[in-house]
Amino acid sequence: MVWAFIVVTSPLNMNSLSLLTAHCCFCHPGGAKIMKKNIVFTLIAFLLGTAFVACGDEKSTSAPDSTESSESRLYLSSSVVKTYLSSSSKKAITPADVTHGSFVDERDGQTYKTVAIGEQVWMAENLNYASESSFCYYGLDEACKNAGRLYTYEAAEKICPKGYRLPTREDFAIMLRPLSERIQEASLDWSYYMAPFEIMSKEGWNECTQSFVGGVTYPAPTNSTGFSAVGAGYRSSHGSFMDLGERAVFWCSTDGPEENTKNALELDYCSFFAQFYWWSKKAAFSVRCIKE
Repeated sequence: MVWAFIVVTSPLNMNSLSLLTAHCCFCHPGGAKIMKKNIVFTLIAFLLGTAFVACGDEKSTSAPDSTESSESRLYLSSSVVKTYLSSSSKKAITPADVTHGSFVDERDGQTYKTVAIGEQVWMAENLNYASESSFCYYGLDEACKNAGRLYTYEAAEKICPKGYRLPTREDFAIMLRPLSERIQEASLDWSYYMAPFEIMSKEGWNECTQSFVGGVTYPAPTNSTGFSAVGAGYRSSHGSFMDLGERAVFWCSTDGPEENTKNALELDYCSFFAQFYWWSKKAAFSVRCIKE
């Protein structure tokens, strides 16, 4: 048995962490509200390359591509990450694999870029159609122009333009699987390791100045798929705007395990993985529609 000591600190901003941090989710029985705590590993955990998982507020993890949930999953040791970065078996996406296009939303005349990835056709920009229960980050028109609007689930479920719909969790998973590598075989789920860098825009994100265990640095986004996810941040169910430039969260139409919750895909600016969580439907996230 491997023992490791941990120190629980007060909540910290992700930008302020100089050591490896993790998110560990603890769901309240009444719903999807979560305590956010940052866990800093001591020297023993650092040397063993061990890590435990994570927490965001108002959300809970759900295991990607698995019928079993996991509230805790292992991070990779630095040696495993270095091996993976030098010899990845994931599919390389080339310009020949994607087809770019556009369409006009007849409701307001806005033009949106699209991208065909495999057999799927996605909007390559966040939706920016003004509706009830939709918001610009901190009410700034410039934020909507650059990163689209943030929608509560009630607004998101019926907001996609004609011929498009809100994606399911499986729709996102179909796109992510070929870009990912299941490195942690002890885990019961896919965690989409390395996939974020293939779908994140080269712009619209804060620079990640953190390093992983052992000095491993996070790769820069390549956006090889043309999906062009930007760090639009989100609006909490309590009305607070958070994480502009650091996080992208996209609604899925797939139900969460608790009443009044839905799944959402989350990307973080300093992370090796894309992750599904379930959130209160009162939160407001970005919308990427998929062609019917």
